[in-house]
Amino acid sequence: MAFEPLLLAQMAFLTNRPIFAMYQTVSVSAAANTWTAMPMQTVVIDGWGSYSAQNATRYTAVDSGWYKPRGTICWSNAQTSGFRSAMVAVNGARVPGSAQDVPASPDYTTVASKPVLVWLNSGDFVELVGYTNVATSTAVTVPDLRTRLDVTWEHR
Repeated sequence: MAFEPLLLAQMAFLTNRPIFAMYQTVSVSAAANTWTAMPMQTVVIDGWGSYSAQNATRYTAVDSGWYKPRGTICWSNAQTSGFRSAMVAVNGARVPGSAQDVPASPDYTTVASKPVLVWLNSGDFVELVGYTNVATSTAVTVPDLRTRLDVTWEHR
């Protein structure tokens, strides 16, 4: 029947949906009062080949649909005042409702973006961006508190 190839393709997609995770292994400095995209160097899973070392801050969608990006940033705290933030951005534009702010702590400050659903067309990209309101801060690579971005495809 003519619909069988289409049905088989759809079943293959649903059993192998886009999923992606990467984390940071090199500390990154972020200037005060500026949103900074977090580069990641280690890919945990990339079932559809979305990562490119030339654009190490990005997950690039290979198929259109609703995605759920979420991430965490581990900030070092040479300064213990102010706050640190994390949120997701699509094609360079910050996504409303995904920001999370926390006050700085004397040790490390780990900030998780709020989970949101975003529509991505094929070729659109997602980034994890961080913000600090004090002098230059560093997103660090403490083994148990690494800066990380996870993206899952949810629905078409």
